[in-house]
Amino acid sequence: MDLLAALPLVSATTLAAALGLSVNAAGAILGDLVRRGAAVEVTHRRSRRLFGLAGLAPLREAAAPPRRSVPGRGRLRAVPPETEARPAAEAVPPLPPTAPLARPAFDYGELAAAMQAVDAAIRTARAGLTRAAGIGGADDDDAAG
Repeated sequence: MDLLAALPLVSATTLAAALGLSVNAAGAILGDLVRRGAAVEVTHRRSRRLFGLAGLAPLREAAAPPRRSVPGRGRLRAVPPETEARPAAEAVPPLPPTAPLARPAFDYGELAAAMQAVDAAIRTARAGLTRAAGIGGADDDDAAG
């Protein structure tokens, strides 16, 4: 009961971990609390159920039951849960018209100059590494070009 008072909703797995019990034993404890009226199951499910104190009974009524598939119609087609007619939501006023956003013009001149400087540094480094390794030479460049 202390865990139910401390946490708004508790699952059997959470209770089992907190008390050092098996999930089945924790589920049995929660089921017993529901039968005695001290707790309420709020999720309308058979698995992954959540429990809370009996004062959360209005939450159970507000929670929608899970959608169940129609037998023989395949897995993806589901029947919406039967619900009462809900009052229509108040109409939201339309947003005022807005002007298109102006696109700023970017100057890429400095970026282009920096890229050219990087390319020149790479060419210089490559040439220096080639000379240091003794690979190729001026004759190779003339033959290729």
